[in-house]
Formats: sequence, C-alpha cells, structure tokens
Amino acid sequence: MVTESPPETGAPTTPRRGGFARLWTATTFTALADGLYLMVLPLVALDLTQSPSLVSGIRVAQTLAGFAIGLIAGYLVDRYNRKRLTIHANVVRGACMLALAVAAGADGLTLPMLYAAAFLIGVAETITDTAEQALVPMVVDKERLGRANSRIYGAQTVLNDFVGAPLGAALLALSTAVALYTPAGLYLAACVVLLPLAGRFTAQHTEPLGSIWTGIGEGVRELRKDRDLFGLAVFQSGTQFVNMAFFAVFVVFAVGSSSAMGLSEFGYSLLITAAAAGAVTGSVCADRVIGRLPGRTVLLLMTGGLALCFGVPAASSQPLVVGAALAVSGFVTAVGGIFTMSFRQALVREEMLGRVTAGSRMLSLAARPLGALAGGAIAQLASPRVLFVFLALLMVAAVPLVWRITAALRSFPGSAP
Repeated sequence: MVTESPPETGAPTTPRRGGFARLWTATTFTALADGLYLMVLPLVALDLTQSPSLVSGIRVAQTLAGFAIGLIAGYLVDRYNRKRLTIHANVVRGACMLALAVAAGADGLTLPMLYAAAFLIGVAETITDTAEQALVPMVVDKERLGRANSRIYGAQTVLNDFVGAPLGAALLALSTAVALYTPAGLYLAACVVLLPLAGRFTAQHTEPLGSIWTGIGEGVRELRKDRDLFGLAVFQSGTQFVNMAFFAVFVVFAVGSSSAMGLSEFGYSLLITAAAAGAVTGSVCADRVIGRLPGRTVLLLMTGGLALCFGVPAASSQPLVVGAALAVSGFVTAVGGIFTMSFRQALVREEMLGRVTAGSRMLSLAARPLGALAGGAIAQLASPRVLFVFLALLMVAAVPLVWRITAALRSFPGSAP
C-alpha cells in the first residue's frame, strides 16, 4: 500500500474513544470565532468608510477565497495529515485576527488590511471545513456519523446565528481591539484542543497520488461518475440557488414601513431567528430522522419544506405565519444537509473524500451568487411576491426530478433501507 506521506507511527486504524469530543470542541471554538469575525469585520470597516460597496468587500474577499482554493483544498486534505492541516489553517486564522487586533490597538487599521485578512481567513476556512468533514469518519464509526454530524451542525448553527453576532457587537462596544483579540484566541484555542488527538489522519492510497491537477481531476471524475453522489451534489447546489434567491430579496419584502410586512430591523432579526431555531431543532432530530426514513423521503421532505417556505410569504404577510414557514424550512434544510454530509462520508473512499467534498462544495458556492442575482432580477422586473411564487412552483416542479435522482439511492450504515 502506497501512502503520499509517512504513516503516523503507532497510529490506530480505527476511531479512538474521545476523538470526536476533541474534534467537536475544536469546531465549537472555531464556529464561535467565525460568528464573531463575521459580525465584527464589516462593522470595523464601517468605521473606516460609509461606502456600502467598500464594506461589502469584506464578504466578497471571503467568498473569492473559497472559489480560489476550493478544489485545491480537497487535494491537500487527501494528500496530507488532516489534523495538521486543520491546526495550521486555524493558526493562520488566529494570526490574521491577532494582526488586526494589534493594528487596531495602534490606530493603524486600514481597509486593505481588512480585505487581506478576510481573504486569508476565507482560504484557511475552506481548508478547515473540508478537512474537518474528512476527519469525522476517522474518529467516528460509520453507524454514528449521523449523530456526530448532527452535533457539529447544531453547535455551529447556535454559535454562528445566536451567539456570535450579539457577542461580537457587545465586544465591539468595549473596544475594537477586544473584539478582534477574542476570535484570535478562540482559533488558537481550537489548535490546542486538537494537538493531543491521537490517530491516523493521513489518507492511505492504493495508488500514488499524482500532481495537484491530476489529483483534482480524479476527484471531479469520482464525483461525476457516481450517480448518487453527483445527484446529491446537484440537489444541494439547487437548494443553495433557490435559498439565496429568496433571502437576497426577502429583506425588501419584510423590512420598512412601505414593505409588505412592515417590520423593523429588530423584528426582521427575530423572524430570521425562527429559521435558525428550526435548523437547530432539525440538527437535534436529524440522527433519528435519517435513521428511520429512506434517503429519498428525507430529500422529498426537504423539497416540500422549501416550497412551503417560499409559498407562504407569497400568500400571507403575517409575521407568525411566515416565521412558522421559515422554521419548517430551517428544520428540513438541516436534516437534508446532515443526511447528505453523512452519506458522502460513509460511502466515499478515504483517499477521495477530501476531493469529492471539495467538488460538492464548489457546486454549492457557484450556485449562491447566481441565485442572489437571479432573485434580484426577477423581483426587480416583477415583485418579491412573484419571485416567491416562482420559487415555490420551481420546488414543486422539482419533485419528479428529486424522485428520479434518488430512485436507487443507497443507504449508509444506520439509515433506513
């Protein structure tokens, strides 16, 4: 058996007891750090400029990083030690935030510094996200993948959507430096938690892994040739497209005295929290749901839940009714996402998991801006309600396609047949 890097001495080949606890703890630290920096960096930029386009450059830099490194990250994850990659990437994230904190303390922050940090953090985040997904089946038995992914997804949702934003605003009220030092410390703390993690974390290959472009091509072909994996990747990118089309315009429909719902900004934040609450509930229930229902049923429920989410605002502008629809959408999206992640981890060969995961992520990343642009264009030409009707009908029309894609969907250990 050929390996692309020397095997870890004395490393076990089966998941170790307690390994997932360390991985989960590290991901909670980084999830909270992500929630903080996503809130803090745009607000810090707003202190430097009042230009909306310049402030939005923070998110643009982060998104461009995902496109720039996406497929390369998959190759790195399949070639090198996944634990070390995660640690090194978190060191980069921590160092970027630390540098910004030092600059803030010296009153030397500039927009180019914020853009550079956002790009580097985005590169490191893409690597850690891919590596952590590939690490889960190395520390968890296949029968427990659904439960493990549920716990990770739930913690990330809570810390990103409920804790990170308000905590970031509170820290920023103390001082800009404190708001930047805190996520830096959390990223570095995640490294400390992962250091003692014992095990074999480099993928073993039956054949030598070729050059980076050859390896990337192999990963793309592996994803494309497997009907189930490719179908799920297309399904996931499609849901990303329609979700972005909806939420890119939903704020116009909901906020302002002249909007259909007439909500204040605070009222809108509560409405969005309903979707996050549904996602947290879905993450708690996902292991039981995907263990009892066939994969086809899970994805059809997700399709129906999204149709409900898009259709309800087209028919009603009552906050409680719309909030309930958003909660249902969050629930089914979480369950569907955890099913897809667990399915991929259980069935993809160890040496290909990083590249197949990266390929799936790239399809979703490409769908997001396209969805936002399409949603904005349709709403501009017609109205937000017309867009919502169109998206709801699109999901209803997708049911036969989802049925066809999932016709021979295999089960992974622990799921319903």
